[in-house]
Amino acid sequence: MFIFLSRVIKYGWQNFWRNKWVSCVAIIILTFTLLIFSLIYFSSVFANQTLTFLKNKIDISVYFKKDTPEEEILKIKESLETLSEVKEVKYISAAQALLSFKEKHKENKTIMAALAELKDNPLKPSLEIKAKDPKYYSEIASSLKNKEFNKYIDKITYFQNKLVIERFIKIINFSKKIGFLCAFILLFIACAVTFNTILLVIYSAREEIATMRLVGASNSFISYPFIFTGAFYGFFASLVAFLFDFLLIQLVSSYVFYFIPSVDLSQFFLDHLLLIFLSLIAGGVFLGSFSSYLATKRYLNV
Repeated sequence: MFIFLSRVIKYGWQNFWRNKWVSCVAIIILTFTLLIFSLIYFSSVFANQTLTFLKNKIDISVYFKKDTPEEEILKIKESLETLSEVKEVKYISAAQALLSFKEKHKENKTIMAALAELKDNPLKPSLEIKAKDPKYYSEIASSLKNKEFNKYIDKITYFQNKLVIERFIKIINFSKKIGFLCAFILLFIACAVTFNTILLVIYSAREEIATMRLVGASNSFISYPFIFTGAFYGFFASLVAFLFDFLLIQLVSSYVFYFIPSVDLSQFFLDHLLLIFLSLIAGGVFLGSFSSYLATKRYLNV
């Protein structure tokens, strides 16, 4: 068995090396296919991490009327904390809000001068509510509209953020659909190119195949070298695709991190380096060998 396997691998490598330019074409097409799939994967990671970042930023801010007693706001806070959908409720007094506002705009002399002229604090007390999942915000917002709470509430800022998140999710889902459609089209092209490449290799080796059949070579011994040739196409295409992925991630990671600090594609790539490498190798070898298998079944009748 070992001798048989070593021989078919040897003949498969000879087919690969003998037809260098044909092999290069097959590798290039397979590389583009693997790159598209990997880029879709990294885009999905980026989109999901960005969506998580935005979801963590979104909350319900409930602003109360200026004459609302603090004890009433704290009662509402305690009531909200009993809801199973609520993760956290933070009370911000008018004084705390003013301090935060001053700290944020301390470099703006115009704003600071205007605040100094005001006799009263223009800001209102508020509650910042975070849900365990963004889908619960509608329920929480509805619960705030009951008669007991509503008489104290001046404004609830949630629905504008909800619209942004929903639009972002729609864009992500649409992009994924387009990406997978392009990937599967390219997958079909890659299989077709590899299929026809192996056909050319078989055609160029037709005299050798005829001789092997005359001397009684088995169907497996004839067909397996071509399947291994396809596997070599996929293997080398995987190495090239992995290299391009690494360089591309290193190039764009700093820009992504600048705009969204919670998304570090470079670190994600390093953390999953082995998994990404093995997945590309497995995908490339499968594509190449499967296309070659179809070619040998069709044209060698084995």
